[in-house]
Amino acid sequence: MRSDITSVFNRVYDETYDDVMKFVLSRTGDCNATSDILQEVYKALFVRFRNKGADDIDDFRGFLIVSASNVIKRHYAHLAIQRATVVFNSVVDEDPDEEQSLQALEFEMSAEMTGIEDTVAAAELAAQVLEYLDEKGADVKKLFVLHFFSGLTIKEAALNTSMSQMQASNLIYRTIKEMKRKFEL
Repeated sequence: MRSDITSVFNRVYDETYDDVMKFVLSRTGDCNATSDILQEVYKALFVRFRNKGADDIDDFRGFLIVSASNVIKRHYAHLAIQRATVVFNSVVDEDPDEEQSLQALEFEMSAEMTGIEDTVAAAELAAQVLEYLDEKGADVKKLFVLHFFSGLTIKEAALNTSMSQMQASNLIYRTIKEMKRKFEL
């Protein structure tokens, strides 16, 4: 049975690789990212073959293109979070040139968007969120950034701001509630 899975996988790989590689490369424009994404896509396909078989897939090329599209989205979402974390941390650390940090954040948030409307909307929202967090005070802003952009738990973020976990939790959830209402999220 394993040899059947391997032979089917090898056949699908040979038949689809060029098309899937062109699709991924056209979306990323980055040879290194393309290699990583292709590896993840075909590894997932092999695992799926092993677990569920291949009988229910009619169009392997289409299946792999959709899979690659999802991997690309996850890849760039992860990169955007990493970039935003760096920018937000520099803003929270009382960067004397906050305007430049805000511009960098706006650029990073808009880098992966396709339309000019999305870019403008993201830039405006980023500026509004940062302004709102500034109004809430340095502790709230730092707590928010530590938890959501640096990936710390509420307890860890609370320790970094010398607050109790309960106080930090209340501030985060109250801020989220207020931001949802204020920015209609």
